[in-house]
Amino acid sequence: MRASRLSPLARIGAAATVTAVAVGGVMATATAAGAATSHPKRLVTTLHIRNKVIAQGHHHADMISGVLKSHRTGLAGETVYLESRTAGKKFAVAGQGTTAAGGTVSFAVAPAKKTQYELVFKGAGKYRRSHSGVITLRPLKG
Repeated sequence: MRASRLSPLARIGAAATVTAVAVGGVMATATAAGAATSHPKRLVTTLHIRNKVIAQGHHHADMISGVLKSHRTGLAGETVYLESRTAGKKFAVAGQGTTAAGGTVSFAVAPAKKTQYELVFKGAGKYRRSHSGVITLRPLKG
């Protein structure tokens, strides 16, 4: 059996290379594991909207209601925004509410002219953002 002779400097260099490779592998594994846990997958949400005409004394209004759900389960305690726009304008926040049991939220509105409304959930915690469809309301006569 032949023994190879390495100088002490070469042995130190080889040991340093082995250590660097081993530590680099551990660091790469730790970085990949950290990346996987730093961005948890957020759950999909759905937001539905509808309206109903209501009478308030001599004045008439509409009740816009919505339901916020994730995987068919209502989300209580989440903030939902009512956004509105008239012809030629961009959507702007017209109100906000907190969802009740079952994920329900409602807003009373009385548009003076043709107005479009949508509900927006901006996402929170483990839930993704979502928005409803758009409904158009016209002023009530009478």
